Amino acid sequence: MFALSRLLTVYFKLGFITINMAKYKVIVLGIGNILRSDDRLGARIIADLGEYERRDILTIEAGTAPLHYLNQISQTENLIVVDIMEGNKKPGEIYHFSSQDRPVQQKNKPHLHNLSLNQLISLAQEINNLPQSIYYYGLQGSDWSWGTSLSSPVKKSL
Repeated sequence: MFALSRLLTVYFKLGFITINMAKYKVIVLGIGNILRSDDRLGARIIADLGEYERRDILTIEAGTAPLHYLNQISQTENLIVVDIMEGNKKPGEIYHFSSQDRPVQQKNKPHLHNLSLNQLISLAQEINNLPQSIYYYGLQGSDWSWGTSLSSPVKKSL
C-alpha cells in the first residue's frame, strides 16, 4: 500500500494525474434585460446558439440575475460572457477581451443584493478556483429604451 501511495504522489507531482473540479469545459453566459432593446443581446445569442449536445458545454441565458448561476459558473474551466456594451465604439462594433487583458478584481466585499459580474466571478473563483479563463464578447449598443427589438446596427452585426 505504501508503494502505491508513493507512486500516486509522484504521478500527481509530475502532472500525470490531475484532479479537475470542473464539470464543464465551457459555459456561455448571456446576460441582459430582454425588455430593454439592445440589452437583450445576451439572450438573443444564447437562443441562436441553441442547446449543445456536448455534456461539457453549457449555455445559460442568465437575464439580469447571473448570481442564480453561481454554482455552475464555479464549475467551469472557461466562461464566455456575452452582453451588450457601452463604450467609445460605433453602434454594432464588436468588443472582445479576456481576463488576461483585464483581470477580475474584487475591490469590495460582495453585497449579494447588488453583485457586479466581476464580484460574481471572483466569488466563483473563491469557491473552486474556477473559472480559470474568462472571455467577454459584446457589441456596442445604441438603444437601451424599453422594447423587445434590437437596434439596426446591433442586428446587422449579428
